[in-house]
Amino acid sequence: MATVSQPGSRGGLITALVIFVILFLIAAIFAVKTNSELKVRETELVNYKKQFPTVVLEQEVQSANEQAAKLRAETSTNDSVYSILLRQREELARQITGQNPPNSNKEAIDAAAKTVAAANESLKGAGVTVPGGAMINGIALLADAINVRENRIKDLTTQAAALNEQIKQANDTGKQKADELEKAIAEANKGKEAEAAKGNGYLTDTKTKIDGLEESLKKAVEDGRKASEDLTTQLKTVQAEIEKVKKENDRLVKKIASWRPTNYANAILRQPDGKIIQMGKNNVVYIDLGFGQHVTQGMTFQIYDKLEGIPRLEGAAEDLPPGKGSLEIIRVGPGSSECRIIKMNEGQQAQEGDIIANVIYDKNTQFHFKVYGDFDIDHNGMATAAETDVVKRLIVAWGGALTDAIDIDTDFLVMGKEPVVPNYPKDQLDTDPVKKFEHENALKALKAYDDIRNKALELGIPVLNQNRFLYMIGYWDQGRK
Repeated sequence: MATVSQPGSRGGLITALVIFVILFLIAAIFAVKTNSELKVRETELVNYKKQFPTVVLEQEVQSANEQAAKLRAETSTNDSVYSILLRQREELARQITGQNPPNSNKEAIDAAAKTVAAANESLKGAGVTVPGGAMINGIALLADAINVRENRIKDLTTQAAALNEQIKQANDTGKQKADELEKAIAEANKGKEAEAAKGNGYLTDTKTKIDGLEESLKKAVEDGRKASEDLTTQLKTVQAEIEKVKKENDRLVKKIASWRPTNYANAILRQPDGKIIQMGKNNVVYIDLGFGQHVTQGMTFQIYDKLEGIPRLEGAAEDLPPGKGSLEIIRVGPGSSECRIIKMNEGQQAQEGDIIANVIYDKNTQFHFKVYGDFDIDHNGMATAAETDVVKRLIVAWGGALTDAIDIDTDFLVMGKEPVVPNYPKDQLDTDPVKKFEHENALKALKAYDDIRNKALELGIPVLNQNRFLYMIGYWDQGRK
């Protein structure tokens, strides 16, 4: 069994310890140096960030049009993308090489590579290596980006030159067009002057024509004035003749009216139309009027005593004796008609031979009636135009004829209720326009009523007011129903 001597073992342990201490010192020195270099690099990085706060990356450029617009805008300032990249390249080159910037991107890259290689050589003994590959690659990327933008600027410059050429050509074309227009305007002005010369001649001719027309117009106006005066004279002559003829006509009408017997109205009104020929039962009687004598069912007659006859037309309507009573035809037969007695006045009794009369009816002729005004047939105190229509229908239905005029051919004038003029105090008429309007209309209605009645009296035409008319047709009591 071999034995190890203690002195040999102790020497090996010391040797190992010395080596460990040396390695530890080397590691410590290396760590300190590395830490110092790192702080230097961090300080440089901070300084770079301060110096180059703006770095343009490739992906910021979206399209060729946007790049061109941005580059055009940026080239007008000192802080354009191109200037920033160029300053970055020059600064990096200067920091790495300690020299002024090279003239090209390749020189910068080569210089940077040599500087990194020299640094690595000097640090070779310390075991430290400068990471020059990443830095050189960054410089290469920056250089490539600058080359791309320089090429883009060249392209944009070429395009700008082409656009300037097009603008120049457009300006030349515009000037040519302007020259052509000026020439055309000059020609037009010459034509205008020629036309103006012609126009002067035309104006002269036109003025001559206008003067002639004005003269003709003056003559026409003078002739028209003379003709108007002649026509005015003729019109006055005709109007005078019309007035003369009108007066003569009125004279003749009055003369004809004067020839009418004074008892004409009474002669007509007192003429009986028929008589009762037989008495029946239950207020039924028979009259001597039948088929062919223009009587109709519903026609009414007033009954008068056979000895006294029909009374004269005198006094007011209320004073007119109404006769014995009234009857209504209920059936028309051959030669006679069956009638019913509508009403018999107190103390009266119908007998055979009593006469009957209806002022509308005449078996031998047709009477003409002028109906005027509003009527109150139902005796309710209100005269209306609707009840006037009832009167007109009775006249037509019972053989009479209606006329619109009052002349010598009119046989009877039948007048409705006389208009009533409201008696308002004068102060009310002055202050109340409604009452004033009502009062004036009532006065106009009353005047028209009086005028038509006076004209009928002048012509000797019998005038029957509402009451007399209803009595004489036997309709006084029927109107109340």
